[in-house]
Amino acid sequence: MKRLSRRKFLGVGTAAVAAAAAGCTGAFDANLGTDEPEEFLVVSTDLVHSPGYRWDDATYPEDMVARIVVENQRPERGEGVLEATLRHEPPGGEPKQWEKSEPIEGGGGVAPTVILIFEDVYEDGNDFSDYEISAEVVEES
Repeated sequence: MKRLSRRKFLGVGTAAVAAAAAGCTGAFDANLGTDEPEEFLVVSTDLVHSPGYRWDDATYPEDMVARIVVENQRPERGEGVLEATLRHEPPGGEPKQWEKSEPIEGGGGVAPTVILIFEDVYEDGNDFSDYEISAEVVEES
């Protein structure tokens, strides 16, 4: 097998980059000029249950802390309400759920982390992996 010369390698590489960019820009162009409103999105959720909480309002082991990252995709400041649901579904046991709401606001293009403390939801003998957090932003303005 012949080795490619530097000139041929650059030519092939440039063509590959151009082809990849053409595909990417097509997807990007599909979203330009649409009337779909930009919004707040829940980017990630994380449930914390360990000794040494950094939040004074949380007590280990009975409380659980939810860290929820919300992104404001608007170019201007926006407001909304974050609704989070913590579920405990033990195998062979009775499922339980707790809900919390929190008003949120943020400048355009920012992604703040919202901390929610679910008090008195953990009981001795429960398995942490049986808990699940979900969240969404409602009532945007």
